[in-house]
Amino acid sequence: MVNKTMIIRQNPIPIIMMFNDKYSMPAAVAICSLLENANHNNTYALHVLHEDITNENVELLSNVVSNFRNASIEFLNMGGKFEEQWGHILTKDYYSKECLYKLILPELFKQYDTAIITDVDVVFRGDISPAIEYVSNRYYIAGYRPPSKLLRIYDNAENINEAIRKKYKDGIGAGIMVYNLALMRKDGVQKKLLAGLERYSNVLIQPEQDIINIVLNKHLGYLPLEFCLCTYMYNLFRVREEFNIEVKGHTIDYIFKKYMSNLDGDLVYSQKELARAFKSPIQIHYASGCKPWKNGFTKRKLDWIFYLSKTPYFFPYLLGKYKSDTENTAI
Repeated sequence: MVNKTMIIRQNPIPIIMMFNDKYSMPAAVAICSLLENANHNNTYALHVLHEDITNENVELLSNVVSNFRNASIEFLNMGGKFEEQWGHILTKDYYSKECLYKLILPELFKQYDTAIITDVDVVFRGDISPAIEYVSNRYYIAGYRPPSKLLRIYDNAENINEAIRKKYKDGIGAGIMVYNLALMRKDGVQKKLLAGLERYSNVLIQPEQDIINIVLNKHLGYLPLEFCLCTYMYNLFRVREEFNIEVKGHTIDYIFKKYMSNLDGDLVYSQKELARAFKSPIQIHYASGCKPWKNGFTKRKLDWIFYLSKTPYFFPYLLGKYKSDTENTAI
């Protein structure tokens, strides 16, 4: 239930994204789908943090936004921010250093009291603006809480003690988050997050997400799961006992919704809550190394293609222009 002592919603609603130039095409899909599904009674101020987006892609992304009268977009070049710190992080997997910009938003956006932060390896199928209502004056950040079955990923993680393991399991996912920027500034949270980056770089599995969960534990709120349905969840619930967070394979099980019969028994979500997230996701997050723009089949790829077709990247994509550019990049 939404806390009724919530912060009054801002208008325009700030939406903050961070990515590198090679992620411009997926970002166009994220932006187009976000605005197509947005509440037209709101206005949206999009901010892109980057260090290398070309003028051509700035223009193409700006053209996507120009189709919507209730939205604007601004690009902020961050230079070489976090270059040194990124080198100290041991586990990078498919992430890139732009994700660390999430640690400095309170001081970077002093003009806002709250903001929605989203990754761009996503597609939206619903209005994002209600997420604002889940961050109250009790929380610094609200994000979706992973199902208990997924939390098993931390059980075999090396080099972390039980205290940190518990913070990971009680934490939130960083695919979409709502920041209480005003409260974070008041309590000096940005300084604490940067200190956490220096202290915990050797135990991070999912870089900025883990820092947030370690440092801000007990000050995090939860969004309903439909605000971020990760595509690996289709395989996670494909078999009741099996732990599988791959995205590839099991096409027949996915088409015939075998996962729907295995949604009971989760310790975080009820069967009804899980079913709602699968049936009506607001955000679909391609949260793995398997992406719809570089793999032949991924769960919910048609959703992504549908919105790609509404952007200036669609026909160049069909001609294979972006294949080599996107093979080894991620945010």
